[in-house]
Amino acid sequence: PQTPGAAIITHRVSGQTREPHIDRIAKTGMYALITTNCGNLTGFRLTGSVSVQNPHGYLRAPDYNKQTLYASLAVVYMAILIIWGALVAQWRGQVNAVQKELLVISLIGVGECVSTYMFYHSWNKTDEVSDLYFIAGSLLSLLKICMSFRVVLLLSQLLCEEVRGTHTIDFALVTYGCADFNFRMVGRIRAGYGLDSKVLLINAAPEAFMGVVLFVWCCVALRQGKIVLEKQQAQLQASLITKSSLIMSFAIVGALAAFVAHLSDSSISVQSPNWGMHFVYSDCISHVVFALLLVSAMMVWRPSDEMQGYKYAEQPQDQESQAIIGAAVDKEDQDTSDKPAE
Repeated sequence: PQTPGAAIITHRVSGQTREPHIDRIAKTGMYALITTNCGNLTGFRLTGSVSVQNPHGYLRAPDYNKQTLYASLAVVYMAILIIWGALVAQWRGQVNAVQKELLVISLIGVGECVSTYMFYHSWNKTDEVSDLYFIAGSLLSLLKICMSFRVVLLLSQLLCEEVRGTHTIDFALVTYGCADFNFRMVGRIRAGYGLDSKVLLINAAPEAFMGVVLFVWCCVALRQGKIVLEKQQAQLQASLITKSSLIMSFAIVGALAAFVAHLSDSSISVQSPNWGMHFVYSDCISHVVFALLLVSAMMVWRPSDEMQGYKYAEQPQDQESQAIIGAAVDKEDQDTSDKPAE
């Protein structure tokens, strides 16, 4: 029974109690769960859980805005996918490997944002944390990042369509993926377990180290690829690598900003006056940076006559056209043969 005028609920159990008991408190305030053993019960086990529902649902208040964020990002990635897909379809048959990879990355971005949105949406509606949506969103996010690194590392080979010896690259990307997934898991339980900054730094160190290795590796690979293409007099391909190197420079700055913001995020606690900005530090900065870099790469690698080569219309194969072409060739030969020899 509830004490009149106070938010106090008491419930007595005995050794014979088997059925679960649920109490609902519809009053805002601080809650405390207190258990006492006033008897001589032995071998008795008491289990339970506490679920807090906000006016918007079951999500923690700092995570609520992530629903809107990932829904918006899904729309943005879908628009990017449609526009880039239309360009690729227009130049089908002449699309190079880099342009195909950009199409796949944008498609993965859509899947990542939809899965992550469903993770927060289902959590907010049912108070059930779906591991399936979380793992799907995390793995798609890792796949998107690793594919981006792989395209840059193999850029000069993709231009020449001679990809070989990728075992070392794949091993490095798998190592980075494991480190990143570990940090994501720590970030997921950060608020619930009250992890301090020291624990975060320890778990962030492997990802930071592999990130630095991959970024340096990308810069070196782009520089070496540019030198090789310039020696081959492939000025167009060399200029594409130069522009890609500029995008990589912005990527390094953006990744550093997102990483520092994630580590220094103090708004994850509901006691922080800036808890409403948690989604910006934890997710928004990194996703916006990546989307801008993806659009920049698409602008550099957009299909064009200069990049793809001119499109030649297929000549008609009917007899009349062949007769006309044959007559022109015969006349040209005749004119040539009638010229006096010099």
